[in-house]
Amino acid sequence: MTAQPTPPKRRLQLTLTMGADDLKELVYSLMSLATDLDLNECEQWERTSGGVASGHHLNLTCDPDMTADLYQTELEAWIKAAHEGTT
Repeated sequence: MTAQPTPPKRRLQLTLTMGADDLKELVYSLMSLATDLDLNECEQWERTSGGVASGHHLNLTCDPDMTADLYQTELEAWIKAAHEGTT
């Protein structure tokens, strides 16, 4: 069995685990987090936060060598490799 090729990743990668007591609190937390990310302008960030009605853990990483053009090139190669042998 041949291993599947690993898909390329964009320059910025965000991993987020978030929990809330209700949907309204979850939406509020997401909006607040989006504002924090925008204002912080930091491309490497790890944060854990918890409150009465919601909490989250996030990890934002940056690959400074990845460009939009390089991503598209790697994506096309990944798609081609993933479909080889399926025809």
